[in-house]
Amino acid sequence: MAAVAEKKDPGARFGSQVDEQLADATSRIRGHDLAFGGLVLGAMVLVYATAMILLDRYLNLPEWVRQASLGGFAALVLAVGYLTIVRPLRRRINPLYAAVQVERTIEDPKNSVVGYVDAREREDLHPSVRAAVAARAARSMGKADLNRAVDHRSLLYAGGVAVVFLLALVVLFFVFRPAQFASLAGRTFVPFSSDPSPPAPG
Repeated sequence: MAAVAEKKDPGARFGSQVDEQLADATSRIRGHDLAFGGLVLGAMVLVYATAMILLDRYLNLPEWVRQASLGGFAALVLAVGYLTIVRPLRRRINPLYAAVQVERTIEDPKNSVVGYVDAREREDLHPSVRAAVAARAARSMGKADLNRAVDHRSLLYAGGVAVVFLLALVVLFFVFRPAQFASLAGRTFVPFSSDPSPPAPG
């Protein structure tokens, strides 16, 4: 039966191979988007914590300033979280976009993968033409490097910012000593006390 089915649709085998690799590329794109969103949110928290701890340490910020700052920061985090995590999860990744990303890793792809995705959506295409397009795309996909299909530089940038400010907080922890650092961090994220932070020990 399998041989008969292959005779009826000679492009099915090639098409399934291409579809599988495109699905892999799509999952990598989505994973990259979610990782980027998580890193951006983490970096934002670290930047905010560093800035507020320093400002509060040297300016002794009043309660209302810390509350307004936290409220504005929370609104910003929700907006960025929606744009970088929630919205990408709710949106379907366009197969043509995934095909273009894959073709960027192929030397002289001649639009074979993009052409396959376009042909797959057309019902008026002759089966022999569809089979030829699928076979050509499968040959091109064999040369693709899916690890390079997604540009990870944005992850490096966001991760770099997060690491820099994490190290800054570690330095502040030792400079201000644990008790004062904990007090300043508490005033930053639970800004409902007007008590001044304890002075740094001499």
